[in-house]
Amino acid sequence: MTAPAADARSRPALVIGETLVDAVRRADGTTSRHPGGAGANVALGLARLGHPVVLGTHTGRDDDGRTLRAPLEAAGVTIDEVHRSPSRPSHVAHAELDADGAATYAFDVDWDVRPTLDPLRPPVLVHTGCLGTLLLPGAEAVLETVRRARETSFVSYDVNMRPAAVADTPATVARVEAFVAASHLVKASDEDLAWLYPSVEPAEVATAWSRSGPAVVLTRGSEGATLFTDGHTEHAPARRVPVADTIGAGDAFCAAFLSSLWHQDAFERGPRDVPTWRAALHHAVAAAAWTVSRPGADPPTSEDLDRFRRSAPERLRG
Repeated sequence: MTAPAADARSRPALVIGETLVDAVRRADGTTSRHPGGAGANVALGLARLGHPVVLGTHTGRDDDGRTLRAPLEAAGVTIDEVHRSPSRPSHVAHAELDADGAATYAFDVDWDVRPTLDPLRPPVLVHTGCLGTLLLPGAEAVLETVRRARETSFVSYDVNMRPAAVADTPATVARVEAFVAASHLVKASDEDLAWLYPSVEPAEVATAWSRSGPAVVLTRGSEGATLFTDGHTEHAPARRVPVADTIGAGDAFCAAFLSSLWHQDAFERGPRDVPTWRAALHHAVAAAAWTVSRPGADPPTSEDLDRFRRSAPERLRG
């Protein structure tokens, strides 16, 4: 892993990914609309936790676009519009919630982007995932950017599969594996890995990926999360909270994990610094629990998370 420069605390993160409206329909028939999108959620989460962030994304020149930009700009996120056709309308995700608050999605997303890197002041961190790494033609441009960034920045990748948006093909698996190979940290859920490799246990996939280079975090919902590094694992149990819905929980997890590493200047040391990465894992599990207790993708601030960690026991949700 290439060490960031000495000015790492002042250099921004670059998050590349979709910004969209979550149009949510609940099991009781009620509906609501919230700003969302995996890229936007991670960027918002990092900014709320005190970090400078640039978001490479697309927001339409419409009412939805203004709604999407407002919370990001209020948190201090710099929005870099990277779509090749900026006049395209804002993206929408249609989410259906079941009685337990779990969401299934359908997407109205056109992802044709051209991300940019500043060679004179590279970001300390590049994070991407979800639709931004799955939908063509934009996913290929994102992969090229990540590969270039790897030599100067810490690269984080959230698999965050969306079966409704992609085909179950070897090409999709190959694209995911290309992003894994280009990353220093990979986060995946057990559902992600079961979809990609239905005949293999998720922990086996996480172990294999970690032996190929990156640290891998496997999230298992109410069973917590496990960090896999080459030859070592760390587990953090989930926390008991009332569940409003699961929208944005994985994104809040990513933001909190990266924030914890960033605050501790841990990017260059990598997972061999076991206590620091263990602390990041527990910090991330707490952020995910805080988020599922609230409707929509609404990641915590540092103050929110500090209060929550003091008040909520570290045990399985129920």
